[in-house]
Amino acid sequence: MRAPLFKFLPAQSSPRNRCLIRDCSTSPHARGLCLHHYQRARYLIQQGIETWENLEHHGLAQPRRFKEYGGKAHAARLRATIVSLHEHGIYPSAVAINRELGYRSSVLSSRDAKLRREIFQELGIEIYRRGPDISLK
Repeated sequence: MRAPLFKFLPAQSSPRNRCLIRDCSTSPHARGLCLHHYQRARYLIQQGIETWENLEHHGLAQPRRFKEYGGKAHAARLRATIVSLHEHGIYPSAVAINRELGYRSSVLSSRDAKLRREIFQELGIEIYRRGPDISLK
């Protein structure tokens, strides 16, 4: 028999700026849950009591934002983003790449940085260590 996830039922209509759990007015951290409820859900999942699929089915969590992160689909998306930026004359910096991919971070993960270097070598793009050299005359 499964233990219930939360003692509260999910809110019937929860605005995007509130946690999905009823009577919780905290802003969401991940998957529509505030940090407290997200950590509680992760703990129950790690213990094997719940699954993300079950929580999503019952409206207690939203699906992952980027399911393809880290896989072949993500690598293809990263490659297409770099090529597109380069073709439009925009230097594919970490900030520009993440902005195009919809991420808030200003740095790339180590895996993405490695893939970016490989793509740069294939395309013949020079890697700027501290941004492009700009000389003021």
